[in-house]
Amino acid sequence: MIRRRDQIRLSVQKLALRKKRAVFSIISVALGVLIIVAIDSLIHNIRDLLIKTNFTEDIDQDVIQVSGTGNPYAYGSNS
Repeated sequence: MIRRRDQIRLSVQKLALRKKRAVFSIISVALGVLIIVAIDSLIHNIRDLLIKTNFTEDIDQDVIQVSGTGNPYAYGSNS
């Protein structure tokens, strides 16, 4: 038979473990969210670095201008 004092001490230890587990759970969720946001931001910045050039940044930061050669309305011509 377990004594009353030991039962109370064991109950307090279990409560302390649950608090630690809860704190670790909150920290791990927050860390996971931060990692996902950081990776998304990094990928977005790398995409901007690769796609945008100095010429397009002077026009608009989110516009990529494509220019072709010849007359697009001249069907079948050798332009």
